[in-house]
Amino acid sequence: AHFVSTDFDTWEDTGAPIYVSRDATQPECPDYIRYGGRYYLIFSLQGKAHYRYSEHPFRGWQTPKDDSIPCSSVPKGALWEDAIVFAGYSAPPRCYAGTMTFRKAKADQRGELIFL
Repeated sequence: AHFVSTDFDTWEDTGAPIYVSRDATQPECPDYIRYGGRYYLIFSLQGKAHYRYSEHPFRGWQTPKDDSIPCSSVPKGALWEDAIVFAGYSAPPRCYAGTMTFRKAKADQRGELIFL
């Protein structure tokens, strides 16, 4: 879904989702970041982190060759200086939460993330 608000109290559904998965598994726990002139949609599919990028705010999402974010489960992303920093967690099988993990990424010329 894609909701908008002018006062952060009343929200309106635009009727046009930002992204819809190609299969029945839909993104969860999303982040949306503008970085280096591109837009990045960060989300999890069954706890595993993925991303898409676009030159347009809400359309034209491209899937990189490797769309996984190597930051364990359900990462959250934020801009930090000239990079995106991801924080997630590493958990034992069938458990929620665990040890915090961090990864830093920069974009290549195409917009695909390179993890440092």
